[in-house]
Amino acid sequence: MRKKKSVEVDIETCASCRFFLLDDPKSDAGYCRRSPPVHIGDAEDGGWTFPVAVPAEWCGEYKRITQ
Repeated sequence: MRKKKSVEVDIETCASCRFFLLDDPKSDAGYCRRSPPVHIGDAEDGGWTFPVAVPAEWCGEYKRITQ
């Protein structure tokens, strides 16, 4: 019987996107840095942040990490 060749699946997810930042390896989520950060909260108790992204997700703005 012939063995099937293993095929490496190339999935476009946040984990392999150039815009994704996982700043804490222990965290389940990182940040999408595709667009500028957004301000959340109010003027006195707020701050700037990038949208939270999960490594297994994907979007239409995906760009592969290139070396």
